[in-house]
Amino acid sequence: MTGIELLKRHRYRLLQLSSMRARLDALRGAPRAPVLTGMPQGKGLPGDPTASVAEKILRLEADLAAEIVAIEEEARAAEAVIAVLPDQQAAVLRARYIDGMSWKRVARTLHYTIRHCSRIHEAAIRRLEEDVAQCPIFS
Repeated sequence: MTGIELLKRHRYRLLQLSSMRARLDALRGAPRAPVLTGMPQGKGLPGDPTASVAEKILRLEADLAAEIVAIEEEARAAEAVIAVLPDQQAAVLRARYIDGMSWKRVARTLHYTIRHCSRIHEAAIRRLEEDVAQCPIFS
């Protein structure tokens, strides 16, 4: 996997993580029926309707924790790719791919225009492609 692919994959995984967090928040906010004790139950019916929601929350939290660990490992690899670039290029790529910012937020944070961020990004990608082309491993 090239550096560019690694950065794009990491950005995609950040979006997945955000989606998982939103689903978890939605489950946590789901209306719950009150737990009634001592009530008769029919055959095969669960006694506590919130048990299935709680089980889903626990499962999703475990999945989320595993994703966070995997994404942190990818972030370290992406940081290593970015580390070879000049500061300005590294800052743009870090904000976009590691921190997961939109282009508008990248520009605002770094005090550039969106167009200037785009030019810096293109230069950084070109440099990464040249580094990959010169590397004997990828030849």
